[in-house]
Amino acid sequence: SSEHHFNPPVDAQSSIAQMTMFIAVVCTVIMGISRNMTNMILGLMTIQLRFAFEYSTGKCDVRQEAVLDQIPSTIETILSKFNLDGKNTILAVCPNCHFTYYPSYKPG
Repeated sequence: SSEHHFNPPVDAQSSIAQMTMFIAVVCTVIMGISRNMTNMILGLMTIQLRFAFEYSTGKCDVRQEAVLDQIPSTIETILSKFNLDGKNTILAVCPNCHFTYYPSYKPG
């Protein structure tokens, strides 16, 4: 079923969190930056957001803290929020005729 492509969990996040996560996805998927480096960039963007939120009052308000809490710390989590984490089905291949078989499970 392709239904999971039409209701991405990222839609429930604030626009600031969405943009931060989108930049991380671009770093990994389009620019080819490693996942470790993308996680570091993500951490730096989160720190920068915190500094920006704290700039005028010296601390984050509840709404700003909620935005920061919406930003995951790893690209793997972000990819799942955009439904970009792979959904794989392992198939069996006949060594003689090379026909592929979907998994089947027999009770017992």
